[in-house]
Amino acid sequence: MAASYPSSLVTAIRLPARTDNVDPVVAGDINPVYEELIAIEAAVGTNPANYSPRSAGYTTSVATFGGLSERVGNLEQGFITRVVDTVGGSTIQPTGLSTVPLTIRQFSTATVNLLEFKATGGTVVNSISKDGHLATIDGGTA
Repeated sequence: MAASYPSSLVTAIRLPARTDNVDPVVAGDINPVYEELIAIEAAVGTNPANYSPRSAGYTTSVATFGGLSERVGNLEQGFITRVVDTVGGSTIQPTGLSTVPLTIRQFSTATVNLLEFKATGGTVVNSISKDGHLATIDGGTA
């Protein structure tokens, strides 16, 4: 019998529990466990803790990856090339001549600023209002 995973989860019917010194254990009880283990390893791939970002770059057009490691590598490549590093020293680089490097979209009923620039102490020094108006450090607007 073929493994249930990854198309479905294993059920107690497929792998019924056995009680020591009560139920006889036969190959038919153990073999499905091996089949499921092999299916899980095939889906996860070898050494998923170590991966390399995709050399071809981040893709959104691939729905199925060769394993968990490849899928995580694709996500990591997406973070590297498309997301701001929250630690600092970040550069947002477009992926092409017609690509907008960063879009910030306001929630439709929001009443707060769309973007704020703060001094070290937390004081807002510049902001962009919910309507897209720039407020400068001296309180002027543009």
